[in-house]
Amino acid sequence: MRREQAIVTMQLAINVAMPVGLGIIQWKPKNYTLAEVTESLADSEHLYVDYFKGRQVKLGFIVKGSKYYLPSEPAPDPMTQSWAHFYPTYEALEEAAAKLYKRGASKLL
Repeated sequence: MRREQAIVTMQLAINVAMPVGLGIIQWKPKNYTLAEVTESLADSEHLYVDYFKGRQVKLGFIVKGSKYYLPSEPAPDPMTQSWAHFYPTYEALEEAAAKLYKRGASKLL
């Protein structure tokens, strides 16, 4: 996928992720906009997020040239990747993000 679609995928994972431990101090019950996620990832060539404002995400992309790929193995672990409670596989996350992207989310970048 292109970087723009990878950012939409990251936004989706961030917005369904939950706070863990002391992350509750930074957590705000809101959905982050594409602009907010894009701004926070501006310096991230590889698009990896460990925690985002208290939310446990632990999601990164494999970059080959100008293409971004989600890993195929191992499967996401809901204990360390809280978004995996909603999207139990990388494919499910990618498909849901592709639908958002096709609906025009990329126009917000």
